[in-house]
Amino acid sequence: MKLFAVETVSMFRHVYFVYAKNESDASDEVVCNEDANYFQKHIGEEIFSVRPVVGKDVYEIIKDTEQPDLDVETFLLKDWARGFNWIDYSN
Repeated sequence: MKLFAVETVSMFRHVYFVYAKNESDASDEVVCNEDANYFQKHIGEEIFSVRPVVGKDVYEIIKDTEQPDLDVETFLLKDWARGFNWIDYSN
């Protein structure tokens, strides 16, 4: 079987309640500060890329998205495939 990287974007609706003098200040407060939201709802997930990958590609994706300090030696020592999804075609 081939290994594929499937990249998605997930969207959420957040609602914040902010006491402010005007809309601009309320918007700035949400954008500039990490205030807790009052409400959150997952709207959906969209696939924007599917492509076959090999070991070097997997290394680059993991490094770029979650572990910028990952070196090749550490990558080679870990069993990354444990976290990958497998389709069971036997059914």
